[in-house]
Amino acid sequence: MIRAWRRRRPITFIQWKGTDICIDLHCPCGMSGHYDGYFAYALKCPDCGRVYVLAEKIDLRKATRKEREQLPVQEVVAWALEG
Repeated sequence: MIRAWRRRRPITFIQWKGTDICIDLHCPCGMSGHYDGYFAYALKCPDCGRVYVLAEKIDLRKATRKEREQLPVQEVVAWALEG
């Protein structure tokens, strides 16, 4: 389990708590849609019927200089992994 967190590329893990969300969905079938609401653990494409689960992991990319200057940046509380 601990090894899974030791990666060379950055990644986040989201703990869904059933709060509201705003999502744009682009399905391989060609449908593009939008969802605003609560408790979005899975989304269903209205055209093809595919169901997508919202994953807990999101890939990160390094911020550009412009993004670092313009976006509010949140500090992360560091914690040590034992093992």
